[in-house]
Amino acid sequence: MKKIGKLPCFGVCNVGMLSNIAVIKNGKSSDRYIESNSCKVKCAGKALKREEILVNEEEVITGRYGIEKPKTLEVKKS
Repeated sequence: MKKIGKLPCFGVCNVGMLSNIAVIKNGKSSDRYIESNSCKVKCAGKALKREEILVNEEEVITGRYGIEKPKTLEVKKS
């Protein structure tokens, strides 16, 4: 059975990138990698590239589901 590592985007900020690095360091034993980006900035892909990890599949949530990225961090409650 193959191990698949899926690296999500933790956002463009210092603590988000620290989380990214921690996940990458612990998941380097995977056979395949899927990068799951929130938007077209593709932070997860950049983190994997920096660690020289080959990505097998890529997704961008905003594009795939037609969700717009807000300009602020405010969360609207419905």
